[in-house]
Amino acid sequence: MKYCLRIHVLPQNYTKISESLKIVPNDIYGWAYTFNDKETDYMNVIENVITNFSLLNEIEQINDKIEGWLYYEYADQCNLGFGRILLEKLSLIGCTLCISCWNKN
Repeated sequence: MKYCLRIHVLPQNYTKISESLKIVPNDIYGWAYTFNDKETDYMNVIENVITNFSLLNEIEQINDKIEGWLYYEYADQCNLGFGRILLEKLSLIGCTLCISCWNKN
């Protein structure tokens, strides 16, 4: 499973956002950090944004500009469930949860 944290900010703010989160974006489409669940814990990334949310908003208003993507390749059937704690944390930062699933066959 892969994840992506995408924050829609002006290009001139990419460096400031990266420094605040201590994350280097690695996606070619705006400020985005894509990773798999073996490299990085998704909850830790979200906690980092929550911790720095006020600072990020000082750089640029990011309310409703954050997306948390889940990329999932499946065989035969796709079933996903999300726990209450994760959903509450996403709502604290106004994060839109986006899901992209595809059959690997």
